[in-house]
Amino acid sequence: MKSEPVYVSAVEEFVLNPKAMPPGLEDWRYYRLEYNVPGHIWAVDERSILVPPRFDIDKLEDLFEEAQGEDT
Repeated sequence: MKSEPVYVSAVEEFVLNPKAMPPGLEDWRYYRLEYNVPGHIWAVDERSILVPPRFDIDKLEDLFEEAQGEDT
């Protein structure tokens, strides 16, 4: 039996003080990953990630979909 898909969305968050970031990460972007499952009106889990400035966050969301065998 195939389990329900988990929808992962990335929400970019504003870094209030980039100078407070560790050296080398000042220009990196900060995202909150939200994990949503059918039947829930809120995210069941959230995690934060930092990505390089040119990172394509849409490709990361696509990888989650592809790994679960979704056709979107």
